[in-house]
Amino acid sequence: MFTVLISTSLPCPIVYAEHLSLVLIRISRLVVGEGCDIKQKDTMGDAPLGWAAGNGREGVVRLLIGRDDIDPDKAGEDDQTPLLRAARGGHEGVVKILLG
Repeated sequence: MFTVLISTSLPCPIVYAEHLSLVLIRISRLVVGEGCDIKQKDTMGDAPLGWAAGNGREGVVRLLIGRDDIDPDKAGEDDQTPLLRAARGGHEGVVKILLG
């Protein structure tokens, strides 16, 4: 588990959230680069791309769909594609990335 300390140099929570998002994207790149199984499903049957799309994680979606071994149109165990998850979650940015 990671411990996150709030920096006093960040002016407001929204900036802090964006900073944390960038840190998580960097961590994701490191993990994928180290041979992590990016197709492994969680206990709910969600693959990383489906989870990232449904939660509006644009940076992670970009990272994953940029790979040759990821099928962005593949539905999860609940028959929902990443695009459907993003649309249902109201994540317009992710929808645009997936349609791109």
